[in-house]
Amino acid sequence: MVAGGGAGRRRLSDAAARGTLRRVYEAGYRYPPGFRGFTASVYYAWDREDWTGSVEVRSPSNIRYDGTIENADGQLHWEISVLASQCWAMDYEGAECGARLSLEERDEPLNWLLRVEDGLESAYRIQGGHVSRIERRFGDLKFAINIQERSFTDDGRALPAHYCVVYWSVEQARLVRTDIYRDSYLMVSGVYLPLGRRITTADDSGTTARRILFRDHRLL
Repeated sequence: MVAGGGAGRRRLSDAAARGTLRRVYEAGYRYPPGFRGFTASVYYAWDREDWTGSVEVRSPSNIRYDGTIENADGQLHWEISVLASQCWAMDYEGAECGARLSLEERDEPLNWLLRVEDGLESAYRIQGGHVSRIERRFGDLKFAINIQERSFTDDGRALPAHYCVVYWSVEQARLVRTDIYRDSYLMVSGVYLPLGRRITTADDSGTTARRILFRDHRLL
């Protein structure tokens, strides 16, 4: 352990940071090994427009649609891919980027700050054994995911239930967009699958609302 960073802070080694990140990763829910995906009927609404159909999810990058849902905007396809990827089974070693890590203890509500040297200014705020905030930067755009509420499985693993994503321009030093998410889940044959997602977006053009509902789930 190496002390530093000013009063009220401790800086831990790369090995300690990596161990903390592993524990946080394993505290989150993942689909069981051998999981092949699922199918479901889907309803998607964006303000006054809506689409229906079915979806077959075999991996985060292998998703097929049927019905009018095929003609929906790209945001729907992105959201379903994210819902799948956040739970898809992967060992910690496969998920870890291998970048150098640093971990600081701070005297503030989100009491651990884990920085990742990955070229994206990535950082994780950790509280109570879970990630409470994720920060990254892509060019001029910087964003922070603030997780405000979780759902828990029967064995105590966590799924994000309510969070907001805040985007701002570094050069303009201003907020450009906020997305507020509300997710729900359904256990099907022992596997927790997405049941619904609501997204409220506020930006310079106003406020919009999206809703995704899954029904008639079936494991592949």
